[in-house]
Amino acid sequence: MPRIYHNVIQYEIRPPDLPRPLVYVNGCFDWIHYGHIWMLKWARGQGRSLVVGLNSDTSVRLLKG
Repeated sequence: MPRIYHNVIQYEIRPPDLPRPLVYVNGCFDWIHYGHIWMLKWARGQGRSLVVGLNSDTSVRLLKG
């Protein structure tokens, strides 16, 4: 059963004896926005390392207008 945290769905599909996974998130993050900071801190706690992909200004304009 997945756990849902603020539109983030987590599926635990690995046996508990395996090493913690590498976590990857992607988006356009406003560092002052509390919700983004909270989500990044939460994501970091889900694995051994956190990799953050940042959208370019062009892709953000296309997505958000």
